Amino acid sequence: MAGAMAGKAVGMGVQVVLGWVLVPEDFAIYAAALGLNLVAAALLDGGAERFLLRSGDSYGRVIAASTRIAYLANGLAGLAVLGIAAWAWWWRGDAVLAGVLGVMAVHAATRTPVSMLRTRLRHAMRFGTVARTEVVAIVFRGVLSVVLALSGLGAFAFVIPLVASLPVEWALLARQAKTLPKPACDGRADSVLDVLRSTRWIVAANTALTLAGRGDYLALTIAAPKVLGVYFFGFQLAVASMQLFMASFRSVLLPGLTGVGDDPVRLRAAARRAIGTVNLLLPPVCAALALLSPALVHLVWDGRWDESIVVVQAVALSTAVRAASPVGFALMEVHARWVRVAVLNAVDGASLIAVVFVGASIFGEDLAALVWLVAVQRALIGVTIQCSALRLIGVRPMSMLRWLGPGILALATGVLAVWFWGHWPSSANIDLADGVIGLSIFLAGWSTFVAVFERGQLRWGLELLRRRGRPRDPEMERSDD
Repeated sequence: MAGAMAGKAVGMGVQVVLGWVLVPEDFAIYAAALGLNLVAAALLDGGAERFLLRSGDSYGRVIAASTRIAYLANGLAGLAVLGIAAWAWWWRGDAVLAGVLGVMAVHAATRTPVSMLRTRLRHAMRFGTVARTEVVAIVFRGVLSVVLALSGLGAFAFVIPLVASLPVEWALLARQAKTLPKPACDGRADSVLDVLRSTRWIVAANTALTLAGRGDYLALTIAAPKVLGVYFFGFQLAVASMQLFMASFRSVLLPGLTGVGDDPVRLRAAARRAIGTVNLLLPPVCAALALLSPALVHLVWDGRWDESIVVVQAVALSTAVRAASPVGFALMEVHARWVRVAVLNAVDGASLIAVVFVGASIFGEDLAALVWLVAVQRALIGVTIQCSALRLIGVRPMSMLRWLGPGILALATGVLAVWFWGHWPSSANIDLADGVIGLSIFLAGWSTFVAVFERGQLRWGLELLRRRGRPRDPEMERSDD
């Protein structure tokens, strides 16, 4: 957990520096490359890494075939991305985008040794070793990104460190992997075709997840390229700012779901606590980011990225509604509903792309209009994911309103209070004092709602966080519709 926090803090620091050194066009090129690089992210070792982590005692029988699949999938991904790079160069005439995609292709084709070593250590429960290696790699990539950006390499500062860090990661992981015993193979080793029958569904899920995570970048690359750089900068800033808090919630709440998967009553109670806690306690964090970001973004970058403020605000508020989606996916995974996870991610990605295209056809390249449309889509899909998961554990529709409604209403109460009193800051109204006043009004409205309607859930949530997911009160173990 500490390693993950350190990695995210380093990432925030790197973005601060890159925001000063690079220009929106550099961020736009990288975002476009991420959108066009969907194929490499979707193949991602051919699903071998996730398959091996779930293989249990059969690890020794499937490791050889899984490794071959990983090499094959990553090699094909590299070739596919090279083809996209060639298209970007010859058809679009964009040599820089083609070069960035070319570096990504090299990374995709050469990452297999590192991913297989990492998987082997994770299967051996050496999570601390993997986490420390990842922190070292993040710091290495961050420092190198800054050096390359200062050297004038623009968008290449994002991708060259991905390739350069592979030897470092391999050396650190290989040293630790030498201490592990050779995997035992009981019986005949599985063939590549045997393993492919399982990994194909993982690849399908990866494809859907990648579409949900990068579909907006791809759509903006085609429909509104002029606003892509600012959109990407603001989106990444908002996500990085909130990940520190969301990681804390997940580390406390999600283990409680996986530990009671065989007991429907306890699982239902754990889901009620987890969803209620996230939906009730995260909105103040998201509101603080939305209300204070205009002054902070203006102060940190001296007005260079003021256009991204609306993106940060929209993403923050939509995340307040969507934040419990990981709990929903965790419930589906407890029930092994992988197809449902893939379908929901596919719907998320497809609707996200559709919203961007429809918005661009109506509003053109109006960044504010596009980002608020994306925010509405994110919020609606987040509620859909949670409802789908709750239906899986037998929660009736009217009960879903009691599970999800209070958090959304508390958020709406606070936002409307700020709006009513006229203290909602924006890129046109950058005033830290106004943001602080607005946050105070939000907290007053939110607190009033919680004190009147959700005092019990607030007590539950604070107790859960204080005791890191292990409630002391026996009443908290009771499922409550």
